[in-house]
Amino acid sequence: MDRKEMLLQIDSLLEGHCRNCHVYSELRNKTDEKKAYRFCIDRCWVQKEMQRIANLSNEGEKKFSPGETFYLVNHIEILGMERGLPQVAKQLNRKVEDIEWKYFELQEKTRHMAV
Repeated sequence: MDRKEMLLQIDSLLEGHCRNCHVYSELRNKTDEKKAYRFCIDRCWVQKEMQRIANLSNEGEKKFSPGETFYLVNHIEILGMERGLPQVAKQLNRKVEDIEWKYFELQEKTRHMAV
């Protein structure tokens, strides 16, 4: 399952159930929002289903090592996106989309650190 499909399924659950949840509304009215939220996390079947969907999407995903991250950033910056993405993906034995996603994630982190 790809990330977009996973997010669509989770959004469907949120829209279909959570937005109109009577249990949450009642608990919030009788106790407080924190306890109602805690119920959702601990006991609600929808939350458990969302967690299952998220876990399914992460099963095949392996983390980038520091060496892979270093290789990725330096090669893409030297070769550019068009030439660098396919070459790095082949060298690291990963999908081009994963390499592109990781590169932009690192760029975003760098941008936040500079501010």
